[in-house]
Amino acid sequence: MNGCCPWCAKIAGRYVYGDEPHDVFRRHDNCDCTVTFENGRKRQDVWSKREWEAPEADAGAVERIVLTEEQARKLQEKHQLKRLTNGEKHDIMNIRLDNIKTAVTGSPISEEVAEYIFSVLAEQRDQFKFDRVRVLSLDPKIVIQTDPVQNGTFYDIVMNLNSAFLGGKTVEQLDKEIADSDVSVINSLREAVIHEIYHARTFDEKNIGEIKAQHENLEGRQILGISPTAMKNGFECIAESGVLIERGKVEKIPEEARELLRLYLGVLI
Repeated sequence: MNGCCPWCAKIAGRYVYGDEPHDVFRRHDNCDCTVTFENGRKRQDVWSKREWEAPEADAGAVERIVLTEEQARKLQEKHQLKRLTNGEKHDIMNIRLDNIKTAVTGSPISEEVAEYIFSVLAEQRDQFKFDRVRVLSLDPKIVIQTDPVQNGTFYDIVMNLNSAFLGGKTVEQLDKEIADSDVSVINSLREAVIHEIYHARTFDEKNIGEIKAQHENLEGRQILGISPTAMKNGFECIAESGVLIERGKVEKIPEEARELLRLYLGVLI
């Protein structure tokens, strides 16, 4: 786009999905550049989720930007600097299975549980919604926690695995314990991960101003009809609704919650 800043101009172009630079999905404050997902003739605006169909002649054309040697060096230095300043060996951009395994090493959380959590994240490539993973000892009632941590203009989306709940148990034991919950719609470890995925989707690629605006709009929002957890605030309502969506129980989502899904995730049900 004409007149865009050097930061945006550096990554402007078209990429094969999965091979795009990480920063293509990030925006700085007051940025109005667009990111469009293409699948044949189908198009979707990444930010607004608006969909349309391109003319047949436009389908299939894929171009890649080629960085100059200087641009490539600066981009590499940027990523290396972020790794060096994160302070934990497993803290690198986006979660991989090895990151979760490394995080649980030396903790009471088993590798079996780590592998299972990653398998749920990977079902729809949602591991890319998280930047880091760490193990913490939290309130024993918490299974997993999604924590946006400021990193410059943006936030790192951190997945906190609660050793006080997950530690010393198998996936089967966790499923049984979670199934007894009377405060949330989740009834298994899988659905606990899905709950956090919807939190991460809400925060994903938002800059500081956008997340602050979300907090102003959602923190005091209470919606009846889903669960006690969903009544805490709009963030929890979205996450609980996400579990119901993945379970195929959209009829249990009240209209006010559907409006939040539309506004903050572009989900129409």
